[in-house]
Amino acid sequence: MPQNEDFSEELNIIQQINEVCEDETYSDHPLYQRFKELAPSYEDLFREHKIVMRASDRLEKSLRKRNEEIEKLNEIIYQINMSLDINEIFTNIFNYLSDNYGFEACALAIYYVTENQYRIEKFLGPSFLNDYISKCSGSQFPLDDEGGMISQCIKENKIILLEKQAIYYQHKSELSVFGKDSNYTEHPVKLALFIPILINNTVIGSLCLMTHNKSLNLNASDKKSIQTFTNHVAAMVRNSKLFADLERDRLRLIQENYLKLKELNKSIERFIPREPIKLLHKKSIEHVELKDQINVDMTIMFVDIRSFTSISEKITPAQTFDMLTIYTKQISPVIRNHNGFIDTYIGDGIMALFPEKVDDAVMAAINMQNEMDNINIDLEAQGYDQIKIGIGIHFGNVTLGIIGEEDRLQVTVISDAVNLASRVEQLTKQYNSPIIVTEGVLSRLEEKVPSKSLGEVEVKGREEMVSIFSILS
Repeated sequence: MPQNEDFSEELNIIQQINEVCEDETYSDHPLYQRFKELAPSYEDLFREHKIVMRASDRLEKSLRKRNEEIEKLNEIIYQINMSLDINEIFTNIFNYLSDNYGFEACALAIYYVTENQYRIEKFLGPSFLNDYISKCSGSQFPLDDEGGMISQCIKENKIILLEKQAIYYQHKSELSVFGKDSNYTEHPVKLALFIPILINNTVIGSLCLMTHNKSLNLNASDKKSIQTFTNHVAAMVRNSKLFADLERDRLRLIQENYLKLKELNKSIERFIPREPIKLLHKKSIEHVELKDQINVDMTIMFVDIRSFTSISEKITPAQTFDMLTIYTKQISPVIRNHNGFIDTYIGDGIMALFPEKVDDAVMAAINMQNEMDNINIDLEAQGYDQIKIGIGIHFGNVTLGIIGEEDRLQVTVISDAVNLASRVEQLTKQYNSPIIVTEGVLSRLEEKVPSKSLGEVEVKGREEMVSIFSILS
C-alpha cells in the first residue's frame, strides 16, 4: 500500500461491523438480519475504494512525472532555440535521461552518407570511461560493419533494445555497441538502447544510451518519452554546424550522382539515339518497353562503301576497323546536321532515318558525297586506299518499335519501304550513280535539285516497277 494512503477510519468501521454481526444480543432486532446481509457489501466497497485510491495515486505520480518531462522539454526547446552550443544542449539532455531513467553513458552518432560512415560526435559517461571517451569521440566506423549495433540502428531505422546480457566494446565480442574496430576497453554493458535520429523522415544518426553496472526496467511509456527527447536531439543537430556539414555532404552526393547519371545518359545515347525515343512519345529511355511501336512516314537512307570486300581483303581486321572509324567519324555528323539519325551501322553500311522532310535526306546525301574528298585525304594520309560510297533513298511508311527480350532491347524499323531503300542503294553500283532516289522522294522535294531519270526497274521482292532517279549535284 502506498505510504500516503490512510484507511484507518474505514478499517475501524469494518471492525465495528464485524463485532455487531458476532454479538447475539441484537439477534432479535428487526434490522439485525438485514444488517448482517449488508456488511459484506461494505467490505467489497472498501476493497474497490482501495483499488481506486491506489490507481489514483499511480496516476498522480505519472502525471507528476510527465509534467516534469514537459517542463524539461520546454527548457531544452528554449535552449535549442536560443543557443547553437551543441555541447551544452547535449549535456543537459543526457543529464535528464540519466537522472530520470538511470542511463550512465550516452553517445551521439552522425551518419555521413558520402563516406558511408558514422562518426561518434559526442560521448558522455562516468569518470571510469574517460579514457575510452577520449579515444571514442570523433572515431568513425563503416556503416556496413555488421558488428556495430549503431550501424544496424541507422541502416534499419528502428529502435533496438539490448538487455540481460553483457556487451563488450572489444573486437572479440559477439556484439558491440560500436563497430568491430572499437576495441579500446572492456567495460560490460548491461543494457543499451539505440534510437534512430530522423530529420525530414531521413535517418541522420543514432542516439545510444547505456548502463554498465545495472539493468533498467523501461516500460512502453518510458521508451516513448525517450523517443521524444531523441526528436529534440534531431532539432539540436539541425540547428548546429553538424547539420550544415551533413547538408553539404548530401548536396555534394546529389550533384555527383546527377553528373554520373548525366554522363551515363550521354553514354547510352551513343548506342541508342534520342530520336526514336521521342518518336515513341517516351520521356526517357527508362520508360521504353518491349513491343512499343509506332507507324510513321519518313525517309530511309542506305549508305554503302563500294568494293569494300576487296578493300578489306588487302588489310588486317584491325586496319579495317581503323579505316571505318576514319570514315564514320566524318560521314555520320553530316546525317545529324540534316535532322537525321543513324538507326544502325551494318558493317561498312549505314542505315539512316529522316523523320521530317525528304529534303533533309537528299541534301545530306549530296553533302556526304562532297565530304568524301576530305575523308579520302585522311585515308591516304594513314596509308589506306581511297573509297567511294553509294547512297539509296526512299520515302514510305515504316513501323518503328522495340524488339528483343526483357534483358536485351533494340530499336528497329520494319517495313517494305526499308527493304526498297536497301535495294535502291544496291542499284547505285549497277548504274554507277553516287545517289539514287525513288520517285516518291523526288516528288516530295520542296527545293528541286538536278536529277536524271533512270527509268523503271524491277526490284527484287516487289511486283510493281519502281521509277528511280539519279541526283546530279
